[in-house]
Amino acid sequence: MSTTQILAEQGPMVIQAASEGVFDLATEKVDALMVLLRAVAVVVAVIFIIYRAVATKGAVAAIVIAAAAGALFVYAVWNVTDLQSRVSNEINSAPTSNILTVHPTHSTVLVGHAV
Repeated sequence: MSTTQILAEQGPMVIQAASEGVFDLATEKVDALMVLLRAVAVVVAVIFIIYRAVATKGAVAAIVIAAAAGALFVYAVWNVTDLQSRVSNEINSAPTSNILTVHPTHSTVLVGHAV
């Protein structure tokens, strides 16, 4: 008897993940990666501010602009999911316009939604 016939006779098999298995491990690794990427974003922002300060020889305006850009970058990295949901909510709540179409040969009026 072949392996295929043996497996076919056993019926359908259900594969179950262990309770503390692959998905829990993947979740832990993704969480650790997010913490690492956030820390890297802060370090990159600080290095950028220091670089701009050295490159402009201590010009206050350049340092302030670099600090504002770095703060915006860090804010975006730390709140990317919040920003994504805000943009999605704004797009989904945008008003839709109705188009009124009148045919000269018919007395009916068709009302539809604009795409």
